[in-house]
Amino acid sequence: MKTRLTTRKIIFIILDSLIFAIIIALWQMQGFYIFYSIHLIICILYLYNACKKSGIIDYLNFQFGYYAPIIIVPILALIFFFLLTNCYRPDEVISKSDSINFYGSFLSFIGTFCLGYFIYRKGESNRVDEKISKCKQLLNCLETTDMEMMRVARYGYTPAFIDYDANWINYFYEYESLIHSTNSELKSTLNKHFKTINDMNIAITKGDYKTASKIYEASIIDDCYSVSKYNQLEAKLCISDACAFKQYGFNTFKTCWLEKPEIKKTIDEYSNAYYPIIETYIWNYMLKNNLKNTSNHQLEREITDWLLQNDVFKQIAKFPSDKRIIVKIVFTCFIMINKQSSRLSYVWGEFSLKN
Repeated sequence: MKTRLTTRKIIFIILDSLIFAIIIALWQMQGFYIFYSIHLIICILYLYNACKKSGIIDYLNFQFGYYAPIIIVPILALIFFFLLTNCYRPDEVISKSDSINFYGSFLSFIGTFCLGYFIYRKGESNRVDEKISKCKQLLNCLETTDMEMMRVARYGYTPAFIDYDANWINYFYEYESLIHSTNSELKSTLNKHFKTINDMNIAITKGDYKTASKIYEASIIDDCYSVSKYNQLEAKLCISDACAFKQYGFNTFKTCWLEKPEIKKTIDEYSNAYYPIIETYIWNYMLKNNLKNTSNHQLEREITDWLLQNDVFKQIAKFPSDKRIIVKIVFTCFIMINKQSSRLSYVWGEFSLKN
């Protein structure tokens, strides 16, 4: 790795020297200014990229971003003017009248730019605030319905139905517009939430609150065994974080829990270590029950609960929500079966014995 980087540096220095020699030979002193300007721009771009990666740009944008353009743009305009006057006819003397005309035009440019910039920022701020307001309405809808479902299932509450805002999908699209990206995984989690409400409402309209309670409890269990990018809690945190970060001008958002580097490392490590054990478990299960094909749904939960009897996995899943790590390990092993197993295949959520 060090050799490759050193070679790149040597090649860059040689090419840079050749370019410098050619520019000086063609344009002499003017060539020096051109060469200096090119390197200055490259250094600025490199410095900006490094600051962007480290988060310094986001911090500065939060602290000074509102006023930065009205400082940077005039400075750049002045730099461009001085470079132009030095590179183009550098021996020509600038008269007093030319200087007065320039500064008059420069002040006019600053005034026009600042006025336009403040109008733009005010409009942009209003648009962001409106999107944040819609996201908060979605968040409020999720929290309210969560509380209503729990009251029905666990506290004997008997409403006529569980009401919710049917415009939640439009609020979700405002969330995607706010983050300038699509999020199909989050949408899928929200769809499950509102489907649970609809299923409970069907039972409630029949007066069957016991079935409605069972539907809610089943959804809580499903959430613990979910391998989706977000569960219900993480979905709400994702929307809440986006509102908080955008409100203060940040464009970076938290990584979802299952995609954190330390979690992914744990999943990869244990998937590789326990793949032979899980593959053998499925093989024995199918032989024992004389099955040629079987769905993964029940097996996924059965193997997860079986692994959780092991002290190693108890240390990983210290809390109920941590069970998702174990489920993800099991699911990853399922995916590996189709590529590595000589006796099992796994296609579209179904296991089958190979001939």
